[in-house]
Amino acid sequence: SWTVTDKGGIRLTGATSSSFDASDSDFALKGKLRKHTDNANRWATDRNTGTAFLALGDTQYTLMDKVWTSEPDSSKGGAGDWDAVIDNSYDNGATLIRAGAFGGYSTWNGTATVGPKQYPRPNWPWADGAADGNKDVYDLVQLVATDTRLMYSINKYEDLYFELIISPKTKMWGTYWEHGTYGCTATQIESYRKYMTARFSAYPNVIFQLVYDIDLYPPP
Repeated sequence: SWTVTDKGGIRLTGATSSSFDASDSDFALKGKLRKHTDNANRWATDRNTGTAFLALGDTQYTLMDKVWTSEPDSSKGGAGDWDAVIDNSYDNGATLIRAGAFGGYSTWNGTATVGPKQYPRPNWPWADGAADGNKDVYDLVQLVATDTRLMYSINKYEDLYFELIISPKTKMWGTYWEHGTYGCTATQIESYRKYMTARFSAYPNVIFQLVYDIDLYPPP
């Protein structure tokens, strides 16, 4: 049995706390509440034992962006209705959408407009956009926007997953996290890991992408 408690004011269940049971019964919503055979804290994909899960992916880096539909400049966002993008990916056979968990694409600076296509924002999890800013407070407005898209998909599609990039997308990933000026303290890194793991593990349709496009630094 699982217990869900809302401590941060973001109500996914409509109540401050609730509980539910999961069993191996043949639910109409396949895979979402099935017991995981190896980890009692996780839900499992409903598929035959030993059968590979085929992911037909569609990358939409900025799908989770909180300014997706509110930015009037089409070169800096306003790419259309995010729900229509999810629907279109599903209708075209995608079983997995890869996206920045925090709405953006690249660079270790929350205020930058980045990339050859001028992505509106980096994949930046903190409320303070400065590269050397406060790393203790997360961008809850952005996190709620991400929640909204994940919940939309859960309620509509039983077999669509999201591969969320949960770090700012930089090639020298470890270097920036531990940088003396721009990075995080050891405590901040551990808090980030625990918070984001706990938050997104609540969703049975989320797969974590920890890091991407790594360059070795310094070069060998």
